[in-house]
Amino acid sequence: MDPRQDGTFFYTTTSEGLVRNATPDCSSLEKIPVESGLTNKFLKAVIRHPDNPDIVYAGTANGFFVSYNNGKTWGEVNSGLLGAQTIYSLAVDSNDPDTVYAATPYGVFRLEGK
Repeated sequence: MDPRQDGTFFYTTTSEGLVRNATPDCSSLEKIPVESGLTNKFLKAVIRHPDNPDIVYAGTANGFFVSYNNGKTWGEVNSGLLGAQTIYSLAVDSNDPDTVYAATPYGVFRLEGK
């Protein structure tokens, strides 16, 4: 899901978590390890920043994560989610690509870029 112009894309699996593919022919699949900071393998959504493909957002069964280096390392961004842990889907605002929306059991929350 969410391909780059160079053919790199991310997709989720039911057992391995997030996987990055760096080649159009799928010959270089790379599992994103939990040591990278993405501590939950139950991913619900993955989306890239439309203007900066190195920024990747992930919604999991245990929170919202962001990577600023194409998925190599991740940080949790759960402040303001009112205790919601499960992220069902993500969307980037088409008018302001630094704003991301996260759908949770408690409603939709907005993460604004700094």
